Amino acid sequence: MLFRSNIFSLVLALIGGILLLLYAFLIDTNLRDAALAALLYSLQFSTYEFLENGEIQNIFLLVAYLFRSIFISIIFAPLMIAVLIGQAVSARSYVWYASVNGFLSSLAPWIIRAANKSSFDQNTDPVELKVSLLFFLIGASTGLIYWFFAQRGANNNNSHINLN
Repeated sequence: MLFRSNIFSLVLALIGGILLLLYAFLIDTNLRDAALAALLYSLQFSTYEFLENGEIQNIFLLVAYLFRSIFISIIFAPLMIAVLIGQAVSARSYVWYASVNGFLSSLAPWIIRAANKSSFDQNTDPVELKVSLLFFLIGASTGLIYWFFAQRGANNNNSHINLN
């Protein structure tokens, strides 16, 4: 039963992270502009089925590619890492899930910069810092959602154990 509770908590946290990310895209113009710039930069070096001779042929596939990339790097991968390590070491603190998930989510712009081999001695753009902070908040919130529902399920399961 505990395993089911963790899966349910994970699904709720992923849904919560998706909703927070969509809300952030609707509210913050800097995040939209940065995501679009990153997408267009990555499309220059790739060949996908929605590109033909450098022109976008299917806008739906373009949006799906953007959403999939951001979902995996900002929500799914950090949450899975935090949950797997947290379950392995039996972490029960909300500080663990919020801080580790938020930290890993906020690293995404820096990892992308390193993957593209951009020089690190360039001045950091304030927009990049703002996007990184927004990713931290989304990741921390996602971790808190997971912790809340996982702890609730663990407390319900432990309440049935009779120690007498």
